[in-house]
Amino acid sequence: MPQIRLGEHTLSYQLHRVQRRSIGLVIRKEGLAVRAPAWVALSDIEAALRQKADWILQRLAEQERRNQTPHPAPITWQHGTVLPYLGDSLQLDVTGKGPRPELIEVLPETSQASPSLHLRLKAQDADHLRAAVHRWWKQAALRLFAERIALYAPRLALHALPQLHLTSARTRWGSASKRGALQTVRLNWRLLHLPIHLIDYVVVHELAHLHEMNHSPAFWRHVEAVLPDTSRRRAELKRHTVPEWGA
Repeated sequence: MPQIRLGEHTLSYQLHRVQRRSIGLVIRKEGLAVRAPAWVALSDIEAALRQKADWILQRLAEQERRNQTPHPAPITWQHGTVLPYLGDSLQLDVTGKGPRPELIEVLPETSQASPSLHLRLKAQDADHLRAAVHRWWKQAALRLFAERIALYAPRLALHALPQLHLTSARTRWGSASKRGALQTVRLNWRLLHLPIHLIDYVVVHELAHLHEMNHSPAFWRHVEAVLPDTSRRRAELKRHTVPEWGA
């Protein structure tokens, strides 16, 4: 396996000779993989790696954090199961009563009680429970994200609310795009598992991209004008990976 020195780091990487026109870099769980045409010299490949050294080292560090983050335990889909919800937990309460499947969120009556999710569902096997809870998660995410966008868009001097779409991406919490007057924000519904202050950070981050489609100093000024503790929230979010609960 070839190696290269990037700054203070000596990296091993996988080199794949493939039919393509340019050099491609991929950060995998196992490390750096390079895909390059057969005609490109090794010296040219190493020059490309040195040119992208900062990007490579940053992505490898992020991947290492993901590798060290324990994966959540698989959910046992049954009555009484504890579900992740807004950085805390939600207990699943299943009953067969009711003429049709129905999801009802029941908030705690006192600050000491834990919230529960009451699910009326005749078929109570794991597949039906999982599907029903995922529908509720996405419905709840859509409502909450729309509320947070409506709260923060005016603070970012956005005169019209962007279209909101949910995603199920495995590696990204959100994205934003502009096409003429059409502005769109896409948010991962699994954000619903995180605390509200991290959800707000992702919302503001993506809304700021509607001003600056980059991560320039001007972009960060937009974010920090709304969230002065941006650096703290950003660092905390990096400790989370996109979860795979119920996948």
